[in-house]
Amino acid sequence: MSSYQSILLQNATILVPKGPGDDHVIPLKNHSLLIEGNRIARIAPHIDPSSKSTEVIDCSAKIISPGFVDTHHHVWQTQLKGRHADHSLLEYMVPGNMASHSYKPEDVFWGQLGGCLEALEAGTTTIVDHAHISYTTDHNNAALSATLSSGIRSIYCYCPTGRVKTWKPFEMEEEFLPAWLFEQLTSMCKAGPFANGRVTMGFAFDSFYLPKDVVINIFNQVRGLGIKTITSHYVPSLLHGSRLARLLSGNAKSISSLGIDCHSNNTGSIVAQMKVGLQAERARRNDRIHEAGKILPEFRFLPKMHSSLGQLAAARAIKMSDQIVICAAEEDPIAAIILHSAASDIDAVIVDGQFRKRNRQLATTKLDLELMPNMKHEKSDVQWCDVATELLKSRQSILEAEKASGADDRKAGFENIVRIFGTDKDKLVY
Repeated sequence: MSSYQSILLQNATILVPKGPGDDHVIPLKNHSLLIEGNRIARIAPHIDPSSKSTEVIDCSAKIISPGFVDTHHHVWQTQLKGRHADHSLLEYMVPGNMASHSYKPEDVFWGQLGGCLEALEAGTTTIVDHAHISYTTDHNNAALSATLSSGIRSIYCYCPTGRVKTWKPFEMEEEFLPAWLFEQLTSMCKAGPFANGRVTMGFAFDSFYLPKDVVINIFNQVRGLGIKTITSHYVPSLLHGSRLARLLSGNAKSISSLGIDCHSNNTGSIVAQMKVGLQAERARRNDRIHEAGKILPEFRFLPKMHSSLGQLAAARAIKMSDQIVICAAEEDPIAAIILHSAASDIDAVIVDGQFRKRNRQLATTKLDLELMPNMKHEKSDVQWCDVATELLKSRQSILEAEKASGADDRKAGFENIVRIFGTDKDKLVY
């Protein structure tokens, strides 16, 4: 249970929703915000401290914004950074997704903790974690322990994972749904929510190739456990194919949002993703107009990019719009955040009423190893430099495990993935 001290943030520009049903945000200049417990108690032009113990912080010339919501992320993959700079999905699968075979539970812990802290550093306060790391119960315990330690708000989406048995010869484990998998998921759901509700259980599933009755039974079990968030990579046709318009015109438009996916391939910053998304949308719209021999006179996508994709609609997409704040730096508030800011500009991040970043530095992380009784570390409280040291050691251990098992043979791995995916080699373009 967290111990809470009320926090009063004064004299800031505060970004708030325009009103019910309207995701656009409006800036409230020279306003104050009071946090009591883990909730925002009040926003007003002037607020007096609620008690003598209230911490009062002058936020003049700063922006207070809702924390960013990352709706799709594989958080355990931190040690794999740098591998996928120029990879296609087929190239990614073996050294990325299937690298989990070479992770020990301790590797999962440090990878997960590093991923969570990278997100917090960049102002993300909530993550939907598609945790395809279920090699053993210890692997899931490690990922959940690191999430709890980090202080981030998370929906930990437990994921049945295809597991490599051997690399040479290449063979997958025959039992995709071992008995321990749903036993552990059931146990975690009964024990949760964790950390005063900060971490809740979800479910991730991609194996729709299984028999229909098996899939239906899985979803019935999951719903029976009270899980509200179920996530998947699956789409029934080529992404951005003919069915995208139908998807967006139906129920998906209002719950579409952004996610980091693999921070091994890119930065863990939602702001960075908004930058990319904004410029891609500019290009798409401009190309269409230019092809018609016309000129686009104005472009008004920035406010919606901020509110809908990074925060409000993202929270609604994961059914947390009533639960789901950070300090940044000021100019035009929305443009300042999306176009002119980086993680280093974020002065403070508050999650669950606690500072997770302050004075532009990550807070001390208290290791929660209750689910990992066999894991030992010389420190119970660690700084980012300690985590970075462990990540480098873990990365080396993973490389050695890959070499020993044959997982480092990328050419053979690629051929195996092409075969597993049923990819027609005649359609590969080099």
